[in-house]
Amino acid sequence: MPLFAATAFAGTALLGWEVDGALMAGLALSVFALGNVTAVTFSSRLSDRHGRRPLILAGLLVMAVTTGVIGWMSSPALFLLACLLAGAGTGTLNAPQQAAIADVVGQGRRSGAVMSTAQMSADLGAISGPLLAGLVVDTAGYGWAFVLTGGVILLGALAWWRAPETNLPIVPGGPRTGSLPLVRPEDARVTPREDG
Repeated sequence: MPLFAATAFAGTALLGWEVDGALMAGLALSVFALGNVTAVTFSSRLSDRHGRRPLILAGLLVMAVTTGVIGWMSSPALFLLACLLAGAGTGTLNAPQQAAIADVVGQGRRSGAVMSTAQMSADLGAISGPLLAGLVVDTAGYGWAFVLTGGVILLGALAWWRAPETNLPIVPGGPRTGSLPLVRPEDARVTPREDG
């Protein structure tokens, strides 16, 4: 995204000012981060209340669409809007996805190996994805690299479409497990009263 911003929008006008490539790259990253942090502030609470799957699917679908069109943008303002929405999609997805992993592992169990494996898988994609996208840019251009990336995100959404909800209500219509506090067996022990 920063490389596309730096090459595609250098010398264009944004709100009446001419911008250079480095400024557009910085603006793209900043606007993406703004969308991300804004969405993160409410997504974890909403996933505790309404379930993980709806927010994960919404985040993935927003990311897939906005990422797929970013490479075809010719207006710097529309490009920055797409960056903002893509960041919001990422922020909507991240906290519920981590919470879904914790739901599957369960309370009171060691989750370090599972969480680290999930993070290493994400890191592998974060390293190999830009390299593969760079090959696509070199052969077919930025537009197709972003379309391919959006397609990969859409595959993730299709996988989550079939996945079961991990944050289930305790009783029908009741609170979900993610909104309940952790209760340890030693905390639930009843102690005899001092006065007899």
